[in-house]
Amino acid sequence: MRYLSHRFILLLLLGCLFASCEQVAGWLDGSWDKSFAIERYDRLQNELGVTGNFSAMQRMNTVFPKQTQILVEDVLEIGSVTDPDMKDKLKDCLGDTAMLILMADGESKFGDMKQLNRDFTDVLKRMSKELPQLPHPKVYAQFSGLNESVVVSDSLIGFSLDKYMGADYPLYKKYFYDNQIATMVPERIVSDCVFFYLRDNYPLPESSEGTLLDNMLHLGKINWMTLKLTGGDALENMLGYSKADEQWIKENYQDVVDYVMSFQHSTDPQVLRNLLSPTYTVTINGQKAPALLGTWLGYQMVNHYMKNHKSLSLQQLAETTDLSSMVSFYNYKMN
Repeated sequence: MRYLSHRFILLLLLGCLFASCEQVAGWLDGSWDKSFAIERYDRLQNELGVTGNFSAMQRMNTVFPKQTQILVEDVLEIGSVTDPDMKDKLKDCLGDTAMLILMADGESKFGDMKQLNRDFTDVLKRMSKELPQLPHPKVYAQFSGLNESVVVSDSLIGFSLDKYMGADYPLYKKYFYDNQIATMVPERIVSDCVFFYLRDNYPLPESSEGTLLDNMLHLGKINWMTLKLTGGDALENMLGYSKADEQWIKENYQDVVDYVMSFQHSTDPQVLRNLLSPTYTVTINGQKAPALLGTWLGYQMVNHYMKNHKSLSLQQLAETTDLSSMVSFYNYKMN
């Protein structure tokens, strides 16, 4: 019996040794990464909505205090998290029939997040290599009542399961445009989280005048970085463009450039909305153009510049605040 005990201890020590060697090798070649798991805050929401259980509310406040504050004050906007009656407000909100349906559907669709965890792990590895100064975020899932897709607070990212139920989710047709619905798919979760996290950490410079061109180039930079980190291959997919939208831009490319650049110095909020918001469109050549034309063109400028400056690192691009050279460098031709 003593012999078996000693042999077990020896095998255990050898296993630890091999594991340590593997970890050291991982550190040396840069492949080792800490385990990553999306925090299932959504399940506490679901529990509170279904059962009204006080312990669920207590865990939301003690285990996830920041997430709960964001949910109450910024996402659902039902008051302050310190309001004496907040427990009842939140329970009523999450216990609403429509919300219960959303949460049940979300739990059914996202019961398993193994692939999402793997995808986030891959992105975090790239982020460590390309943007070593950027803190690794914590990521959690929530339900927002169709309000916010992604929220960011410091190094915390929350994404809403009910905003990624898939383009065929029946409820979306009542509240969203087709180009918005095209982006409300599970495959967009990682790229959306990365985009908003980058935009929060690399905001539009304070020195910016806030013109259309300033915003175009800034969004172009963030989108370019997002595609680089996520391994994406097409901005058009991120913008929710259909094949018809892509074809229209190709056929009307020069007119798109002329139209957008005629407003490049504008700071008019309506102009910015028309060319940078997914819910607004403009008419060119008597035809309704795809949304987000300014965002699309800003990316083309950044992409063209980076293709011709391959030595420029992602970290250098992230820290670049004057993007004006990218405008003069762009040849205004389809890449």
